[in-house]
Amino acid sequence: MIVAAERQELAPLSRRLTGAQPLDLGVSWSLAGRLGSLPVVLATNRPGRRNAAAAVHRVAARLSLRGIVSIGDVVKSRLEDMELETNVLRDYAVAHQ
Repeated sequence: MIVAAERQELAPLSRRLTGAQPLDLGVSWSLAGRLGSLPVVLATNRPGRRNAAAAVHRVAARLSLRGIVSIGDVVKSRLEDMELETNVLRDYAVAHQ
């Protein structure tokens, strides 16, 4: 399962799914298909940790999951890393002017 807040966050993945089928899983939007040889469920349930947790709970109650990826957490973590790198580079540049 790959979960995100908004459908557009999953658009690149949904375009790559083969055999894509919409599902009714009690979330805002969901789609099942295959990425390569792996079965995948894409799901959205609005922004926020609680909504993401509710999406996982609802999908897990209906399907057997082997793994969960939350796109929001991945993006948030990467943005925090990039912000730290930017601040370090800025401080270095200011110190060596």
